[in-house]
Amino acid sequence: MVEVNLDPARGHEQRKIRPCLIINLHPKLDLLTIFPITDAAGKKGRVFVPIKDLKTSGLKKNSVIDTFQIRTLSTDRILRRLGEISKSELFECRRNIALIYEIDEEHLT
Repeated sequence: MVEVNLDPARGHEQRKIRPCLIINLHPKLDLLTIFPITDAAGKKGRVFVPIKDLKTSGLKKNSVIDTFQIRTLSTDRILRRLGEISKSELFECRRNIALIYEIDEEHLT
């Protein structure tokens, strides 16, 4: 996980400097694909994956990974490295991608 500057943003997109989970990094193009991480308060539903271990993740408050707001950004937006999530949380993120994009579950492994 890293801290990223998501501005400028439009509409209901996540904005400002916030933690994000990198799900893909393309070094030749200097691009990364991320899920933004947001405060867990009031966030319910399958698209939000709760982060259980705040210390390992490098976060200070209860947070969730917003798997619906997948974005591709320049690596120049990375401000600093934070921490990691568990394999089970990463699998939940991958499963959500499959649900959102209607990918068969057999392609998750």
